[in-house]
Amino acid sequence: MTSGFRRQWRSAVKNNTSGAVGGGIAAVNFTATTLTSTPVSANKALTAAGVYRQNGSLSLTTSPISGNTPNNCVGSAPSVPGCTG
Repeated sequence: MTSGFRRQWRSAVKNNTSGAVGGGIAAVNFTATTLTSTPVSANKALTAAGVYRQNGSLSLTTSPISGNTPNNCVGSAPSVPGCTG
C-alpha cells in the first residue's frame, strides 16, 4: 500500500509472503501507520519480512514483531520503532 493512513487493531499479521519487502506490512509513503494489539510474525520476504517502512510515521502498541524470515524490519528507512532484527 502507498500513501494515506493505515490502522490495524486487535488482529494478527501472520504467514504472508512477498517477493520484495514487507511480507507482513509494507508501509510505503504512508502519512501514519498504527498497530495496536497486532502481532506480526511468520512472514517471509527478501528483507524486512515483518514490517517494511519507507517514510511516514509508525506507532506500535503491544504489537510485537518477531519470527519473520529472513529478518523482522532490517532495511526500513527510517527504522521501525521498537523492532529489532
